[in-house]
Amino acid sequence: MIKKCALIFTSVFVLSTIASALEFSADVVTNYKGKTGPAKSKMYMGNNKWRMESEAAGKKSVSIILADKKIVWVLMPESKMYLEQKLTPDKMMGMGEKAPGEVTRKKIGREKVDGIMCDKYEVTYKGPDGESKMYQWLSSDNWPIKSAAVDGSWSTEFKNLKKGAQPGALFTIPAGYKKMPMPDMGSMKGMKPEDMQKMMKGFMK
Repeated sequence: MIKKCALIFTSVFVLSTIASALEFSADVVTNYKGKTGPAKSKMYMGNNKWRMESEAAGKKSVSIILADKKIVWVLMPESKMYLEQKLTPDKMMGMGEKAPGEVTRKKIGREKVDGIMCDKYEVTYKGPDGESKMYQWLSSDNWPIKSAAVDGSWSTEFKNLKKGAQPGALFTIPAGYKKMPMPDMGSMKGMKPEDMQKMMKGFMK
């Protein structure tokens, strides 16, 4: 469960730093190492906060970021539980007008993305593993429509983008959800899989 939630967090938010003034909803198409992300993904962007909903194999996952409080909530609707994690800059890369750790930005052309004419940029930024490069497509009013690693290892694109204020309830934890404590990962070393499962079930009671 912990590993699954970590993967959900990484796949969603490694691609998603949005300028806080933007408010919109959009379908999201992600691709990581040649594999397309969940069949159904939706992002709702509020004022300095956003929500990602994904559904795959009949299971729904929800992640909420409160950028001003530097908090991430990962909701598990099936068990009505949620994880709370600290939001760190290295987990927020790719879909802002300016990338965290940005070093240089160079306009290299203009292309249409989902029918929207965009300026295409090559961006160099510093991440946890040193300098990397990505492409970014911005609309004429600086809306981030698409981002992609130069080496092709990942990409994310917004489709059916609709601008406008989003309901505040989207960015709160639903009533009846229980906070799931984060286990001490050091104490889990060497633990048998069946013992880990028993521990996780104990949290869900």
